[in-house]
Amino acid sequence: WEVTGIREGSVLNIRGAASTTAEGVKQVGNGTLVRNKGCKLVQQDRWCAVELQDDPAVSGWAAGRFLREHVGQ
Repeated sequence: WEVTGIREGSVLNIRGAASTTAEGVKQVGNGTLVRNKGCKLVQQDRWCAVELQDDPAVSGWAAGRFLREHVGQ
């Protein structure tokens, strides 16, 4: 999966729990590749459990609206 739709100059927070108030684990930008380990709805928002593709030790929850399937080469 790929991070997309983040405004220029902004980042997506990967968080410790599926909530905008949860502590941030890592900030990533557009084009970052992640493994999507499953999503769930939390108060009508889709949150996905992710880990960084190039560093699986970094994992947490990301807002699903900023993730899309990556069609790589």
